[in-house]
Amino acid sequence: MLNFLIDNKCGVVKNEKTTLEIIEKYLNLSFTENKPISLYMVADFRFFDSLIKILPLLKKLFDKDLLSQFSIIISSRTAVNPKEFLFKLKSDAISLDKNDFFILNLLNNSGVLRFRVNYKDNINTLLYLIKYNNNYYSFTGNTSFSPDNHFFNSINFLTPVLTPQSKKSIHFLLFKKLWNLSDPRINNLRIINYLKIFANAEVINLNPRNFIAVILKSISKDYLVKNISTDLSQIAEYKNMGYYSCIEKMQKYGSVIFANSIGLSELYISSMIIKFYFEKNKKSLVICSKESEQTWEQNFIKTGLKKSFARFINRSELQQNSFSSESISDIDLIIIDNAEYFSISKERNNRQKHIETILLNNPDAHILMISKNIINDSLYDLITIYNMFSRGKYKKILKSDGVDNEVNNLIDDIEKKNISNKTIESIKKILNTFMVKIEWTNLDSIVDPLQQDLNKPSITTVKYAYDHDISMKIYEKLIPAISDFKFEYCKLKFNGYHEDENLTNWYKWRLCRTIESSLVAFTESLKKLIIKTEITLQLISDDSHINNIIHFFTEDQIINIKNSFEQANDEQKKLIIDGLNSDISILNNLLLSSQSIKYLENRDEKVTNLLKILNTESKPTVIFSESDDTIAYLKRRLIEYGNLKSATISGETTGIDGDDILTRDNTAIEEICSEFEQGLYNILITNDSIAEEIKLPRAKVIINFDMPINPSSLSKRNRIASAQPNSNKTKIYNFQSDRRIDKEILLFETLKIPLHELIAYYGIDFILWSLDEKHINEISESHTGDFYLLTKEYKDFFAKKNTDEIKSKFTPSLSKEDITLREFIKFLNISEETLKLSISNFKRPIYTSLFGQTDGLFVIYKTSTGIKTTKNLEFSNLRTDYSINETTVAEIEKSIKSSLISEDDGEFDFIIGIIKYCKE
Repeated sequence: MLNFLIDNKCGVVKNEKTTLEIIEKYLNLSFTENKPISLYMVADFRFFDSLIKILPLLKKLFDKDLLSQFSIIISSRTAVNPKEFLFKLKSDAISLDKNDFFILNLLNNSGVLRFRVNYKDNINTLLYLIKYNNNYYSFTGNTSFSPDNHFFNSINFLTPVLTPQSKKSIHFLLFKKLWNLSDPRINNLRIINYLKIFANAEVINLNPRNFIAVILKSISKDYLVKNISTDLSQIAEYKNMGYYSCIEKMQKYGSVIFANSIGLSELYISSMIIKFYFEKNKKSLVICSKESEQTWEQNFIKTGLKKSFARFINRSELQQNSFSSESISDIDLIIIDNAEYFSISKERNNRQKHIETILLNNPDAHILMISKNIINDSLYDLITIYNMFSRGKYKKILKSDGVDNEVNNLIDDIEKKNISNKTIESIKKILNTFMVKIEWTNLDSIVDPLQQDLNKPSITTVKYAYDHDISMKIYEKLIPAISDFKFEYCKLKFNGYHEDENLTNWYKWRLCRTIESSLVAFTESLKKLIIKTEITLQLISDDSHINNIIHFFTEDQIINIKNSFEQANDEQKKLIIDGLNSDISILNNLLLSSQSIKYLENRDEKVTNLLKILNTESKPTVIFSESDDTIAYLKRRLIEYGNLKSATISGETTGIDGDDILTRDNTAIEEICSEFEQGLYNILITNDSIAEEIKLPRAKVIINFDMPINPSSLSKRNRIASAQPNSNKTKIYNFQSDRRIDKEILLFETLKIPLHELIAYYGIDFILWSLDEKHINEISESHTGDFYLLTKEYKDFFAKKNTDEIKSKFTPSLSKEDITLREFIKFLNISEETLKLSISNFKRPIYTSLFGQTDGLFVIYKTSTGIKTTKNLEFSNLRTDYSINETTVAEIEKSIKSSLISEDDGEFDFIIGIIKYCKE
């Protein structure tokens, strides 16, 4: 009884073998034991692609007079006459070269090799029969002789026939019957003469469909064939761009940052990428929050995957000291969801340490980071990411492409505080290398502008301010208090006392931003900070029981706080205690000042303006806020105002101090959105954690109660009503704070925030906007104050503009070459099955000829450093009869060799394929 499955290793069970391996096993036995063997096969097309792999072994057996007979019936399910059969045989036979043909011809002339063809009886079962040492072995089933030649999304296997091995099974009699039924007109001589033509050809001419299929396999871009859904619309093609771009960058550089891209459904596309790897028998690891595992599982179901097809680790596990990251190995794809939560440039906590260990144990694994904004508090984030990505064989590629040099320039500029235009160009080069961030404006490359609906949403800016009493008691006291606030408890959360001015400034900026959300969000933030600081003071003072501590700190953070304090000397301990007491005093004073304002909520002009909009519009409305406290506050105010029914979605956010707030129930989110669409609620209040794939076409009004800094996040909000650009007429209201109460500029000036930190807070888009819209010619530290002032204009700009009108300043994520290949794939109807049936190795150049805009050549060739192209691929749907001979190939080889001038170019090896363009 066999303990393995013969299924050409399609990934069903652990113990698998290919048909080719079974045949090789018996051939090797014959050779080592010096006993005769005969083979009888009913095979399908692509037979020769695998036959050439055993020809040397057949030759050895023949030389020892051990190969008695090799009879093959080639079965065709589609050819209906000899002419069609010979045409199909061409695509199979061109894998042979002169040496292969020499062996075949030798076996044929000696009478050992015999061919027959059967295309009339529609044989659906393949036979592999072996006579060895006077014993008979039979295998029957649907598994092809070629490991790559199996039906798409199907499982085929061979079954050994259990008969007395000293007697022929009925299958040997069946083979004889099929042999007699085969067409005698296509005999050995005719097939051998036909094979000779292709085996002796120096250059192979293929039709465009076969040529593109071969090239896709040769340059490892078979992923471009996959449509990630059954939807074949242009918008679906836009989603395909994200899928293709991520795989392309991982194939080339080993890593990719899947940034906030509107309409792409990042988790769905990432699930499809896992499926792509799974189909290649590769293992995947997903690192995400415990709450988001539900969403991942839902996307797995949509893509036909089981959750068991990938390993999941949640972030809270990584935070634990006891987590064993050393045991995670043999991973091919590592996905880090919401990578910004890992606070990469901050003190190395357990998360970072465990991730570093996982990457170290899996040096060849591809990395996919999903992130809203990969740069958080410092440009050092980008450098740390690069160090994660620059490893193994990809290190040399990144150096060759000049990325390594750009990173060194960036490090030098940050350390010397010499941020300039050159620095921005370095950042752009690094991000363009790794980042996939597809905007609606990228549709220009795949969608006819005339087909785009111009029914753009209307945008209204809603300005608000507060009265003198509120301004004086809250806003005027805000910056002096925040500037003195030390965030002392945060310095103890990591392993050892950690003082980082950049990190503390980031916390202060986030606290300042909560007041832009709502006054209630600000006061609630103060209360939480007071509790955390008081708990920290208690933890380091005694070991007494503290109520509800687990709601504010993780178990590991509690241990770290205690250990960090214990490790400090007496002088440091006094400074820590003084700092904590000072922080509590500052926070209490701010809170008391806020609470001293009578009827504060009734005087909240921002909420008053919101209620006016809801009363005027009276339409299905989605309200966005960055703060969960604001969401709860607005729900309560709507009930108090007029018993307005609303649903809320919150959770999966980051606190001011960078800690996770994970209270999201993804199942409930889908139910709430469904109820909104059914009309059970007219108002939905949510944060930015709502899944990308959720669309609410019933919504007619979008209200951005507080504005995100990331323009992609704003565009995602504004697109919640539709999956298509500009397809649904909606009204958008953007709340814009009055300059008198926007204190960010004063905070930057007070803290003297360096330019590289400001870029991290607001993103590279902010600097590019400053250069483009404000016509700033020079970026330098001496102009940092000018950029402080521009932050307000930047926020106001997005409060007034449709973000889709702003062209991306980054290079489109999908290369021109890939877009052109997609055009070929769609026009030529190339499918995954087409690739499986195409030959991947011709042992000599292949070519096709097309009409083009100009005369020229597109060449794919191999060097010692990898497969390269001439980068001038052009789509054409018209074929020419132009021929390329070996003289032309020699001239092309000479030209390519002369162009390889650097060490990174490598030494020329051979030409894979050529497209000859002839001007019409």
